[in-house]
Amino acid sequence: MPRLRFTTRQLFGLTSLVACALCLGVIWHHISSTRTIVKLDLPQNKRLRLIQDLRGEPFDTQLYFDAGDRRWGFYYYEHEDWYWNEADIEIHGDTIHIMRHGRCTIRLNTSTGACVVDRDDGFYREYAGPIAYRAAIPNTTEE
Repeated sequence: MPRLRFTTRQLFGLTSLVACALCLGVIWHHISSTRTIVKLDLPQNKRLRLIQDLRGEPFDTQLYFDAGDRRWGFYYYEHEDWYWNEADIEIHGDTIHIMRHGRCTIRLNTSTGACVVDRDDGFYREYAGPIAYRAAIPNTTEE
């Protein structure tokens, strides 16, 4: 039976191919998983989560808020969103500003629950309060 023989070049190529496949697998797992972009626990048991998952076209992004009563509500952000790598947060009194690429796209008043979503694509919506959400928040064990 003939033995398989590999040259150094072939072994290097095979090793590179396996390494690339592993890297792509890790990247795909990160992108396709439900991710918490912002997790903020505030005084008086108030909590805020900005969640993104691959259920949209390509990503679905939602803002969840618990006003301290252990009942989550949500604000629609975008169901055809692009990948959020990170977000910056500024807190001014009772108002939380969430920035994307240096621009404030979400302003949430934690006292009243009022929220403004002002995306880069021109979408603008003011919410008087969160929409009731009865399921567990994605990517968390909290309800």
